[in-house]
Amino acid sequence: MKIKTLINILVINLILFLTIISKSYTKPIPPGSGEGDVPANILILLDSSVSMRNLVSGGMGTYGIDWAVELSDGNIIFSENGRGFSKILTADGQRDTSFAKNAINFRGSNSDSDCSNKNSKVNKSWAGDVTSSDVVYGLSTQNSGQIVAIDSTGKCVDVIGFNQTGIALPRLLEIRTIGGQEILFVAGRTHSGGHKGRMFVKNLTTGAKKKCSINNNSHFGKHLKNNSAWSMTVSNDGKYIYLSASKALLGYDLTKDSNNLYCPSNGNWEYFINTNNKRVEQRGGVKNTYTDNIKDIYAIKYSRSEDNKIYTTSFNSHVLQKIEVNHTNFTASLDLSIGKNGTGSVFDNQDPGTVSAANVEFNSPGRAASTSVSNNLFVSSSRVLVGDRNSFIHKFDVDKLTDADKDTAWRARYGGAKVSKFEGAKDAIEAIVTDSALTAGANFGFGHWNSGTTDWRGGAAWWSTARGGGEKYCHFNNACWYNEGGWDGDPVHPDGKSNPCLNDWCLNVGVSPKGADKILEVLPNIGMAWGTDGNSFAEIAYNYFGNLRGDTPIIDPNLPCQLNYVIVISDGYIRNWWEAYRTLAKLRDEHEVTTLMVGYGGSYNTSAKPVFDRLARAGSCKSPGNWWDVTDPYTFEPLTDKTGCERAIGADTPEDLKTEIGSKIRQIIAERLSFSAPSITATLEEGGSIYQAQFTYEANGEWTGHLLRKSIVDGEVKHDTSPSNTFGNWDAARSIKAQKSTGRNIWTAIDTDTYPDANYLGNWNNWNENNAVPIQELFEATGNIVRDYHNTGSTCGIKNTPGVEDGIDDDVKGLINFVRGVDYFDYNGSDGSGECNITEDRESILADIYHSQLIEVGPPNASTNFKGNNEEAYWRASKGYQNFKLNNKNRAQIIYAGSNGGMLHAINASDGTEEWAFVPPMIAAQLPLLINTNYDGQFLLSKKAGGSNAIFGVDGSPVAHDAFIFGLEADGKTYQTQKSWRTLLFVPYGRGGAGFSVLDVTNPTLTAGTTDSATGTTSTGTGPLHMFSIFNDSYNKEVIRIDHKGKIVRLPYERATTTLIESKEAKHAADIYSLAETVDKALGPADDGGTPDDPNDDVDYFTNRDAKAECKSNSDFTPNKFINVAYDDGATTCFTGEEFTFDINLPASAVDGSGNLKDGVLSISELISDDWTPMTGVTATYSGSTLTVDFGKTVTINQGLTDTASNKIKIETTCEGQAMATKAYDYSGLGETWSTPRIFRIPNKTGDSNILTDRYVAVMGGGMGSGTKCVGSGVFIVDLEGGAEVDPDNVELSHRAGSLYGYSETENNGFLRILDTDENGYKMGISGTFANASPITNSVPSTPVVITAKNAANANWRGALVYVNDLEGKITKINLTSEGTLYEQQTIMTLGANFKNKRYSFFELDAGIGGDSGNLWLFGGTGNFNRISETVGEDGKSEMDNIVYGIRDRDFPNFVSKSSPPLLSGNANFVFDAATIIGTNTITPTIDQSTLCKDTTGDNYPICEITNNTNSWRVHLGTPDTNPLSTTVNKFRKTSAAPTVYRGKVYFPIYEPNRNACKLGTAYVCAYDDECGSLDTLHIDSSVTEGTCYEVGAGILSKLVVFGGRMFANLAGPDETEKTLVQILASDKQFRSFRDSWRENY
Repeated sequence: MKIKTLINILVINLILFLTIISKSYTKPIPPGSGEGDVPANILILLDSSVSMRNLVSGGMGTYGIDWAVELSDGNIIFSENGRGFSKILTADGQRDTSFAKNAINFRGSNSDSDCSNKNSKVNKSWAGDVTSSDVVYGLSTQNSGQIVAIDSTGKCVDVIGFNQTGIALPRLLEIRTIGGQEILFVAGRTHSGGHKGRMFVKNLTTGAKKKCSINNNSHFGKHLKNNSAWSMTVSNDGKYIYLSASKALLGYDLTKDSNNLYCPSNGNWEYFINTNNKRVEQRGGVKNTYTDNIKDIYAIKYSRSEDNKIYTTSFNSHVLQKIEVNHTNFTASLDLSIGKNGTGSVFDNQDPGTVSAANVEFNSPGRAASTSVSNNLFVSSSRVLVGDRNSFIHKFDVDKLTDADKDTAWRARYGGAKVSKFEGAKDAIEAIVTDSALTAGANFGFGHWNSGTTDWRGGAAWWSTARGGGEKYCHFNNACWYNEGGWDGDPVHPDGKSNPCLNDWCLNVGVSPKGADKILEVLPNIGMAWGTDGNSFAEIAYNYFGNLRGDTPIIDPNLPCQLNYVIVISDGYIRNWWEAYRTLAKLRDEHEVTTLMVGYGGSYNTSAKPVFDRLARAGSCKSPGNWWDVTDPYTFEPLTDKTGCERAIGADTPEDLKTEIGSKIRQIIAERLSFSAPSITATLEEGGSIYQAQFTYEANGEWTGHLLRKSIVDGEVKHDTSPSNTFGNWDAARSIKAQKSTGRNIWTAIDTDTYPDANYLGNWNNWNENNAVPIQELFEATGNIVRDYHNTGSTCGIKNTPGVEDGIDDDVKGLINFVRGVDYFDYNGSDGSGECNITEDRESILADIYHSQLIEVGPPNASTNFKGNNEEAYWRASKGYQNFKLNNKNRAQIIYAGSNGGMLHAINASDGTEEWAFVPPMIAAQLPLLINTNYDGQFLLSKKAGGSNAIFGVDGSPVAHDAFIFGLEADGKTYQTQKSWRTLLFVPYGRGGAGFSVLDVTNPTLTAGTTDSATGTTSTGTGPLHMFSIFNDSYNKEVIRIDHKGKIVRLPYERATTTLIESKEAKHAADIYSLAETVDKALGPADDGGTPDDPNDDVDYFTNRDAKAECKSNSDFTPNKFINVAYDDGATTCFTGEEFTFDINLPASAVDGSGNLKDGVLSISELISDDWTPMTGVTATYSGSTLTVDFGKTVTINQGLTDTASNKIKIETTCEGQAMATKAYDYSGLGETWSTPRIFRIPNKTGDSNILTDRYVAVMGGGMGSGTKCVGSGVFIVDLEGGAEVDPDNVELSHRAGSLYGYSETENNGFLRILDTDENGYKMGISGTFANASPITNSVPSTPVVITAKNAANANWRGALVYVNDLEGKITKINLTSEGTLYEQQTIMTLGANFKNKRYSFFELDAGIGGDSGNLWLFGGTGNFNRISETVGEDGKSEMDNIVYGIRDRDFPNFVSKSSPPLLSGNANFVFDAATIIGTNTITPTIDQSTLCKDTTGDNYPICEITNNTNSWRVHLGTPDTNPLSTTVNKFRKTSAAPTVYRGKVYFPIYEPNRNACKLGTAYVCAYDDECGSLDTLHIDSSVTEGTCYEVGAGILSKLVVFGGRMFANLAGPDETEKTLVQILASDKQFRSFRDSWRENY
């Protein structure tokens, strides 16, 4: 029977399967749209100038802390590195946004009206203290040096200037109460006159003040004039003043005058604790040795509550100590010591008093962030605050700081570091190129730029070096050329890099489909230098896209529909911008390449804004005008032709950068769409009706969805779903619209311990404005933030729309309501100046149901008929399942479907009304990505309508199963004490994220809670219950579990790639450079180096940077080390040595008892001649959080001005080395949950014969990774019964809900890993090279084949056999049965997938028992569905070679071990053993081995060449060759969906791309005999030419599904809905399929 257009629709269960992953979870357009299948070309060019080393804001944190004080109310005021004073509200740890008149930071002004119009400016402040009345005094290096006093609100109250103090560089400050009066002590030096030490004191109680007379030849005076004193403190009785210097404590006598002012008596020390030789010395007297372990002394503070006690900190030892000093006997003793070195992760989620003294983690405590002074220690009568170089402020209780109570002294931690602009930008770019919603629609390339055209960092002019100059020269002069050397191919573009490829600029990655993955390899090792020459990025882009030398053919003249973009990211004022303007305009005019300008790190809000605006205009507008023209940067008035004009983008933080560029790329991708047919899914109702999910693509908003019920009458489908239809049909979209946003029950899981009034129980409607605070916490749970869409300056704000306000409070509520169905983004706009209506409901409320398959759950109906005790039916029969069925026989029929509106919908099957909708808490965390502020007022012309991004929400396919477990009580608060039957709904998020939720839907309809008026007792009502949710936040590297009470627990892990440039030595060298640069700039600008009268291009002095350029090693500072040497002590900007240290987290299991790293934990390689080469002779130790690596040879890191090249070394944690300490929740390898889970009962352990200990679990593929090794390459076995069990290992988790099953070290050691193979062993953490490996980064996006005893004849086991295929082409069999070794795995076949043949395995296998052989056969096909229209490779050759295949498992129904010991992912040698086994053809056959696998290409049914000795067959879908597209015979065919086995045939949907990629290709159905592999399409249509597949038409075909002897599929591409459904008649050969065993009991 012919394939025909389906009009009488029967059962359909179809899904368009898009091969995409998404960190931002935004959707690409659907496939089958023609132009939409052609990826855009996007080149990202990142500013790598030295200013990118500066820190950038992002979340709560600081740019570095110089000192901090506590106010009487417990809040903290601190000095932020180079940014004045700021305040932390300790109640929530956040910045006080009202501080300093809402400026957040007090920076003062030239004329401060609050301080009698004095200059109160502050940037760097190296010391501060506070009075009893909460007046904070802080030093300021501004205005020739001054002391600025502010009150607790950030208002100036006093300024003590240089004219009073005589101190030009104030360095030390303390306020001490002596005799009931508060005395201010300030010390420093002059700038001129050979530097003189100065000290100023003021009695703040009486107002008396004076300059102390300092003898600059005295010991005290020398320390002040030489800036060698690190810290200062005064005794409570005013007798002594102490300095710390050279790791020692020095005590000097003070003399009091008649005004109660105190000055040094003579400047000679009288008391000396010398930590270098462990002695206490009296001047000219005794020298007593002490035995206590007093560490090097840096920051010092005399105790406010105890005499003779001084708190100190040590940089090198990372401790806080309390020392008792004795001036009578000249002794010293140690009272207590707290701390160790670490990143501070130990404090995460810790309560006060729970971190012991030994576990407190510091990083150089007491040291200021901006300099080597050490005033970052504060002591009051009740608190001690310690700041450190991690940018944290640690708080301790004074009364607990005793040896007896020190383990409970720690109270809290505040702040945290903000990453540098450069690191933040790299993180953002990584997030973008691992967001497959973006990579699915774009080819990416990457380069970095600044100034300089030679590797030499000198000042040679362009005429001294060919076509350019040295870095210093190009930094200041408009006379350098870039990217003129063309492309250095390896062998040809896009492999290779630009020529030259320098420290300053390099086009590292050519634009290509593989570009995103290559960018990940390149990003860690790029460095920074010099400034921002606009010629650099402009000429790189122009010469590259213009194919200057004929070696970069990016623009394909045969692809007029392809878009080309350059995205330039810069953080500062761009020099030579007028030349760049001309070049970008030429790029746009000559090659139609659009350039987008991104002002990053706050630069767009500075004087550089006009430059960004002009360059944006040049790079995008068709007619941009001249560079000197003044135009509006938003409307582009008065340009006459505004075609193509794009605004410059401002992105202050890395999060902004990720969001803004991501939004812009989504807009670029959306521009390609021509049309798309709706995707349709459906399921069968027992009565014979079908349910179809359709959606319509919307370009600038949420895609609109429909869920349709169509009845079948006398075999005929009735399509009428109008309200007046007589068939009982309905459209849920219309029903939900009628319910209105206010009439829906929408709920989520909120922490009820924190927000008891936000419980969903009782009304299942807690998703509302009243709960805006806890819902906002969910919005921000993974770092996404709600954007300020509506404000007084936005379209609706200008229209005076009620409810619009500045800030995001209105947007948080608006986003909540948008999810409910409100048109908050004003899709329909409003006429003229009329108010926007942002409270009305949208025209369509139901969002698209895209990849989520529908499931209908009604009364329990699982079977209790069993053939043996191994079947689950036996368990049901023995545990009273019949009573459960009886008690729930009238349970409503509910359809569950996930939509990309962010919800799981429960639709009543009788009338299409929505019973309720559930927003998974971690999907709520993705909803802020809906907001795109660039869409405000951009659509419908005069109506100025808005829009939103379309995202993936609940995009996975839910699965239901009845389980006999300890369920939740009706109140949802506690677990039952006895097991009962519960209906569980497992909801994977699909492309919505790497997570899932598990609900109890035993009671699917809602009954309201009641209160008995007589007794006052309440009931919560009945409805669904949230059991737990799991999410892998790979961006923030933490696994998140939300339990039944909404409690969020975060479990961090480490998956790190670090480089030499991120070592502590490199960072210290960079700090030294920054300090030298600061000193140079303080000298003032030199002569003008550019445009006259333009201060932005004035030349700096380089005196100090040149002086600090020498490369030094640890031996130059013995016994100290380079990283502990201060600027003034000789540290330089270049370090050379064999040993380097890194901050990194590793699990305890990675280290042996001696602190040495075990083999296989790290992969260390060096870039040599453009190839990453494994390093040998490397040893490593690990302590705390510090990794010390001895490279076995001298290597160099140069952050300065010499031409000494830095080594490029990469250190990666292998999958074995990632630091997930809590293995029971090791979801660190979980990718986006594309895989549909299967639920069954698993044996408790190997050899367990007790059915009572079997466990309900869900097994699922690891999902789709993000181009990151270790993510997605595995199988997850989720315990569904752990909620009722106490977790003895983790008090915070408290119970085991959501834990993995088989996680122990003797089993899987976390999740069940499947090896991500690589030819080079060092990339897997082992030695050697290995055969049959694939370069493709592995994932398991497909659904596993799960076969239980019910469907396995003669099986003598409980549990299941599991088969999975993965992206790199391995077919793995896993033993989850009671026979043999539980969790053992074996690879039964590899497909030889690589980047040339493109044999990606995206789609699941199908399986069945052969009617002829009686063996189990597995069927699959390959093809890069991510690039469905792809033809030739990146090298222009036609080597694509996709296949379809059948594989025989002769061992079925048994698992026969092929390795000894059994291959378990928990084995210590798993990686090596697995790689060896896979590489041994006699154990693991490859599909291309002719003796084991028959090539049946060209065989036509009934030919059968398969014998009993043949293990598999394969058919090649094309004829690969090395010819270009114009002459090749290769058809580039690939599978477009999973195969379907039915009646002895295997049906494969096949896609053949159009040679003109801007047009749709052709869909085919190819049918093969199951056991012979011979083509048989004649039974479909006898008119088909023998040896060919059946042509369906233009478009992309989905999986074929079976109903009533017919097969149905969806064809994406046609614009008429009725042409999108196709039907064929199946074969009548007998073949036993396992499809039923995969489906659950609904």
